[in-house]
This record gives sequence, C-alpha cells and structure tokens, in this order.
Amino acid sequence: MNFYTKIFIGAAIISFFVKLFLAQFMTSFGDLLTYKAWGVYLAEHGSNSFYSNLWSDYLPGYLYVLWFLSKISSILQLQGILIPDYFLYKLPSMLADIGNAYFIFKIVQYFTSKRNALILSIIALFNLAFLYNSTFWGQSDSFLTLFLLSSFYYLLSGRYWLSAILLAFGQTVKPVAVFSIPLYIIYICFKNRYLTVINYLLIFAIVIVLLFIPFNNNHNIFQFIIDRHLVTSNQYPYTTLHALNFWSMLDQFWTSDKLMFLNLDYQKWGYILFGLVYLLVISILLRKKERNLPVIFSYALSICYLAMFLFLTRMHERHMFYGLGLLMLITPTISRFSNLVISMLYLTYVFSLYYALSQSNQRPLMVERIIIEIISLVSLIILAYIIVLFYKKNDKNT
Repeated sequence: MNFYTKIFIGAAIISFFVKLFLAQFMTSFGDLLTYKAWGVYLAEHGSNSFYSNLWSDYLPGYLYVLWFLSKISSILQLQGILIPDYFLYKLPSMLADIGNAYFIFKIVQYFTSKRNALILSIIALFNLAFLYNSTFWGQSDSFLTLFLLSSFYYLLSGRYWLSAILLAFGQTVKPVAVFSIPLYIIYICFKNRYLTVINYLLIFAIVIVLLFIPFNNNHNIFQFIIDRHLVTSNQYPYTTLHALNFWSMLDQFWTSDKLMFLNLDYQKWGYILFGLVYLLVISILLRKKERNLPVIFSYALSICYLAMFLFLTRMHERHMFYGLGLLMLITPTISRFSNLVISMLYLTYVFSLYYALSQSNQRPLMVERIIIEIISLVSLIILAYIIVLFYKKNDKNT
C-alpha cells in the first residue's frame, strides 16, 4: 500500500465519522420510513410477493440493500442493540460516497499525478453537494453513481467482465445506467476488442435477469423486467419535479409532460434534446481515436448524464448527482477558471436540494420565479461550456 493510498484511507475514515455525526440532521423521514417499510417486508416475507403486495417505484437493486439492512437490524435487536433508523438507512449512501471518492482517486490517476488524485478524492469525500444528498437527505443516488464510476474504472483497466457486472447492478438500481452502454461500446471498439462487445452485452443482460428473478412472481421474466422499468419511469409524468433544468426555465414544476408543442408532447421533446446532445458527444468521440481515452470518455460520460438531467422530463432535483460525480473526473484537466465555472453546478445542486426538501416543511422556502429561471439557464450555459471544453480537449489529444 503506497503513501497516497494510506492518506486516502485516513481521510475516508475521518469523513465517515463526520458523516456519522451529520446523519442525525435534516433527515427526510418520509423517504426513510418508506425504505424501512420495504426492507422490513422483504426481511419478513421475502422478495417473491414484494411487488404484488407493496407499492414501490424502485427496481430490485436497491431493495436488496434494504433487505440486508433489515435483516442485520433484526439480528442486532435480538442482542439488545438498537441502531437509529436515520443512521441505518443512510449508511449505504454514506459508504457509497466513500466508494465514489475511491474510484475518482483511481480513475484520475490515468491522467494526473497521484498527489492531484488524492486531493480530488478528499474534495469528493467532503463535497457539500454529495453530503447533502446522502448524509442529510438519505437518498440513494450515490449508490448508482458508485456503479457508474466503478464500472468505468474497470472498463479502463481492461476488466470488461467486471465492468459489465457492475453496470448491470447499476441498471437494477436506477434505469439510467444503460446510457453508459453506447459509450462503453465505442471505447471497447477503440481498443480493437470487437468480440468483447458481444460478451459485454451478454454479461450485462444476464446479470440483470438474475437480479430480477427473485422478485418475479411467476411472470414472464423478460416482460417483468420491462414492466418494472416502465413503472419506475412512468411514476411521475411531469416535466420536472423541482429539478432546475430546461423545463423549470420554461415551465412551472409538476407540469404534465403530455402537453403538446408543435404536434409533439414535452416528453418527446425531452428525448429529442437529450438525443441531440448524446449524438453530438458520440460524433466528437468518433472524429479520431484518441491517445488519452480515459480523459475523453470522462468528458463524454459526464456530459451525457448532465444532459439527461437538464433535458429529459420526469427528473427529480436529486438526479443531477450522477453527472456531478462523473464531472469531478475532468477537473484536473481544466483551468482554474473552468473549475470555478463548473463549481457553480455544485452550488445550484445544493440550492435545489434545499429548496425541494423545504417544500415538505410547514414553512417552505419561497423563491421568486426569476431566480429559478436564472439558475436553470446558468446550468444550461455551463453544460454548453463543458461541451466546448470537450471538443477542444478532443482536438488537443490528437
């Protein structure tokens, strides 16, 4: 174990105890008690009847975590040990934050020094945007980000089978991990491993099927997987749920995304806008085979997940987390001014989380409409700025 790894472990331990202390504050007990109810049911009745008897818009991936937590909690209670719910159900996200910092530390070493990688990982450990989502609110977005970062790391290290397994786990947590697949395929092809693409997709599909089987109550497994994805995706058919993005700039929150504009509903316009950005990213990637692929694909992934948040409808304010986690990877490759510009996204994310969480309080935060519009517009401008950086970095690495 080298010096920098030892320092990271020390910082991670300190950050864990900081998170442990902060976990008692600002909890969203509505979400926490829902997690607890799901976990208790799974621990007592198993998974086969879960979706038949309980409402849930979650895919099985995170339900396994809640199942495990409830089992552990039951065992400890028999020994007279009681763990506060706010700690128990925030623990996976807090640990995932540490895991995210670790993979940021490992990935950026492909294109910067270990010293810089260590500094960046420590910033990730204590990043207020991540703390607010995981340690305060207790949401699971850091858990998916862990699979996105870890699958990317093992892709870069050539362990494609492990990357496929991890990305499949991510897909069973949130139905957006699949957006990484086309970029991963391009990366593998750049490495002239064309047959590996088939193996990657097979492993990805098989793992998803295996993770869904325990929750399948005598249904056709493939139809069951499709149905659960549709339930999750269609749970909130609105333009935006407090997400400060393209739709919050044009519309009020919680507006139906089935309203029409030029013979297309808002949801389809979201697909088009996101698709255009995605195709732009792919077109930039395909212009040349780059020497520094880890840098270029770090840009590509971060842009795609930021564009997902900013343009697709049905986005929660929390869903910017994935793009922000991936965005940290590019910070060692850009100027101080660019880092300052990008840091504004983390600030707007904290604001949007605070604003959304306050809406369930007796005295919700009141914000002028113009403030929402300005913040949303700034986020879109920053995305355009990152795309320009990506384009220039692509040329520079030729």
